[in-house]
Amino acid sequence: MEKELVLGIDYGGKYTGLAVVDQRNNQVLYARTLKMRDDVADILKGRREQRGIRRTGQTKKKRLRELKAYLKSIGGEYDESIGTFKNEPFMTVYKLCHKRGYDYAEMPEEKTHDEIEAMSADEKKQWEKEKKEREETQRNSRHRDEVTKDVRKVMSERGATELQISHGIKIFNRQYRPKRFNNRILTKCKVEDCGVNTPLRKNVRDLLIKNIVRFLPLTQPEKAELEAYALDKEGREKVKTFFRRHRINEFLRKQIYDIAFNQNLTGRTVFCKKHILEHEQHTKEERKVFRLAPSLKTKINNVLAVVKNEILPQFGINKVIMESNNFDIAARTKGKKRLAKDEYGKGHKEAKESLIEVLLRETKNQCVYCGKVITVTTANTDHIFPRKAGGINVFANLVACCRECNEKKKGRTPLESGVLPQPEITAHIENDLKKKILEDARNINDLNLNSIKYMSHASIGWRHMRDRLRELTGNEELPIERQSGILTAYFRRWWGFRKERGNDIHHALDAVILASRKDYIDDGIDMTLKPKFSDGREFDPEKHLPDTISFKRDKSNKGTPLYDKNPLSIKNSLITRRWIVTEIEHGKEDTIISDDYRKKLKEAFKHFGTSKGKCLNDEEARQAGFYQKKNGNFMSLRCREKGLGWGQMVKINNNAFKTNVHNIGVAVCLDQKGKKKAYEIKNPRLLKHFLEQPPEIEGKKLYTLKRGDYVTHEGEDSVYRIKKLGTSPVLEAVVKGSIGRIRNSASATKLTKVSKPQQVF
Repeated sequence: MEKELVLGIDYGGKYTGLAVVDQRNNQVLYARTLKMRDDVADILKGRREQRGIRRTGQTKKKRLRELKAYLKSIGGEYDESIGTFKNEPFMTVYKLCHKRGYDYAEMPEEKTHDEIEAMSADEKKQWEKEKKEREETQRNSRHRDEVTKDVRKVMSERGATELQISHGIKIFNRQYRPKRFNNRILTKCKVEDCGVNTPLRKNVRDLLIKNIVRFLPLTQPEKAELEAYALDKEGREKVKTFFRRHRINEFLRKQIYDIAFNQNLTGRTVFCKKHILEHEQHTKEERKVFRLAPSLKTKINNVLAVVKNEILPQFGINKVIMESNNFDIAARTKGKKRLAKDEYGKGHKEAKESLIEVLLRETKNQCVYCGKVITVTTANTDHIFPRKAGGINVFANLVACCRECNEKKKGRTPLESGVLPQPEITAHIENDLKKKILEDARNINDLNLNSIKYMSHASIGWRHMRDRLRELTGNEELPIERQSGILTAYFRRWWGFRKERGNDIHHALDAVILASRKDYIDDGIDMTLKPKFSDGREFDPEKHLPDTISFKRDKSNKGTPLYDKNPLSIKNSLITRRWIVTEIEHGKEDTIISDDYRKKLKEAFKHFGTSKGKCLNDEEARQAGFYQKKNGNFMSLRCREKGLGWGQMVKINNNAFKTNVHNIGVAVCLDQKGKKKAYEIKNPRLLKHFLEQPPEIEGKKLYTLKRGDYVTHEGEDSVYRIKKLGTSPVLEAVVKGSIGRIRNSASATKLTKVSKPQQVF
């Protein structure tokens, strides 16, 4: 029987679930939870602080340069030798600009004692830091309003005109650095071999309008007329009149109007000024270009790496289903309340009704917008909120209406089109969620996607993920669907699976449900379709889901060190390292060198009831006395480092380090006596630094093993992939019956390289 393999992907904030299910029999062949990188914030913290200091200095220099130029233009005499003006009032105004004051509008407010006590440790620390900064600021500088009053007073006493005073104060208050995102990295033109910086969209309105207008089905004079109206600041009504006279796509109308008359037009173009009009495939190419946030880009790359290295070598994927991150009407109107099946599924059916029959019964055979009597043959199915306004294709967002109202509405919201639902008709509807949506439709034009965190990024990320998956599989026609989280939640409960928020394996479980086949029958759902494990037994998340994969910063990329930056101490053959007390797990406290601190930590674990493998949290460490009041840091304790051979360590600039990428391969050789021997191949960039040089390779080299190679083990028929290198490698089974099983090899000499299996189950 031919397999129908579906890949399910469940995105979360910190975790992502992946699963491969054979939909012919709902057999789970692969399931895994991935933990995304969480070290980005720590890496960027110091960088942000330095960037803030640097930008503050740059802004101050710009302000002083402009003020100096202006004061010189109205009679000021600037002395380069002393760095200020010779004559008053210019000298006083220039000095005031050095400390022009601060605006405290965004500084923290005073807190009551109860509010402070209710804060977490981190929140309290942040509030105290901001309060201290505010107090320092107030001591060293006055409020900006006070400074500008002094400027006005000094200049007016010396006979300056109101225009001169206003211009001087304007320089004091000017925001020299553009707001977020427009002042960040300049993007390069996407045309190959161009690389020119792209302009801000607001600076090339004429080119952007011309690029859209040239593809419209209009005559050349009509195109020129539309361009002229759009570039005229007073041409709003003319553009609207033009649109009424010509049938132009509604989306293109909105785009032209936004570019022409939106004063706050943000963002940059995809191409440089030269190629905006020259590039024939502009629209097509722009869809391929995604500006992803670094955090989202990292998440996508991590998921793709697992798909490429673990899933595609084993499974030929026929279809992909990802959980939709689109705005969910149910989430807005009902919050976390569990919804009944008829509120978002196919609706409550009687006998063998069709969807349109169910919708007609809800409104008692009336059009929900005009009240006209309609039948199955004359009724249309309408989305209350169209998809572009945040609507989704669920029962609660569907109503029956007449053909005339549907034509008049034309993919717009009820408020946009003026086709509003009638309260006397919606009163008949029993579905609470649908009644809430119809009520909202009378008051709002669209659902605010920006109010949902990461929404715009998630939408862009989904498209990026879709294209990259098709590239990886080499199938441009690979079906990739999105499924609502409501449906996932319903089937999870129907099949009897439990979702525990504290347990990260639920992401892999959701991915299994996404990829599984879900069939309806007349009286509900066919429960016999519950997923099974690859061995045919009932799927049990607790037993069948492996440990979570954690992604950390990749330190082996070009330009980054190949060794751990945290140095080790070596004395009398004892290797130690300092660890923060909140990083030492219960069960590993015996590695602490100091007898006193070892005893103290054991008592703390016992006092707080810390389980094996867990660490003290910040508050517990503070209560146990592992906290330095002077600098506000937790103590670091010196611990033994076990399992580190001298051959794993390098010495650079009198510091010893554990290498991260010391072993890049294992060479299997045949010595003069005909015996196989295995030698680790060290990274040549670190070879001269090793404390213990590796032995020279002797004999004839038979083959070299690398991580990811497929091998067979002596005396076995199974095929494995090398998961961890070494003279005693760690292997992972990749064939049916033992997939994912991990085993250690006694020696690399017992392995034989094989080509990639033709059929990996």
